[in-house]
Amino acid sequence: MEPLVNIPTEETVFIDANIFVYHFCMTADSIDDRCTEFLQKVESGVVQAFTSTSVVLETLHRAMIYEATEKAGLEPKGAMHKLQKNPEFIQNLTQYSTIPQRILDFGTQIFTISYQTILDSQTWRENYGLMVNDSITAALMDRNGIKNLATNDTDFDRIPVLHIWKPSI
Repeated sequence: MEPLVNIPTEETVFIDANIFVYHFCMTADSIDDRCTEFLQKVESGVVQAFTSTSVVLETLHRAMIYEATEKAGLEPKGAMHKLQKNPEFIQNLTQYSTIPQRILDFGTQIFTISYQTILDSQTWRENYGLMVNDSITAALMDRNGIKNLATNDTDFDRIPVLHIWKPSI
């Protein structure tokens, strides 16, 4: 496990959702700044980056909730329930919807999730106790020969074959 800002040039790395969330939902925190600095490396082509459709969806969901808390003054804990009950709030949210294109604009390549990947991910849940989305990430990385992971998720620390790059250290 190493600091994200120290990732060497020309590395291939998979980007987890929290890196994008820290960048897009900036809270003036040093972790946000480190994620932005890393994504600038990706955008400049210094680092080759991959992610998945599930990561993009998770990022989009979390950014929608964050935008709702900022614009509509909702409490984070009950924001999703409030949005479900008041669809007009969702109709007035606009910033989160630009994120999928912005992720592509960084030069990030997006892996789609096949049914076989879903089946393969079970091994990662059984061996390392990962949740479903994290096990999909591990299975995709394994299938594509990627060992570097940019994440702030401590669950991946249990996987010795991965090289973890964290914005929090």
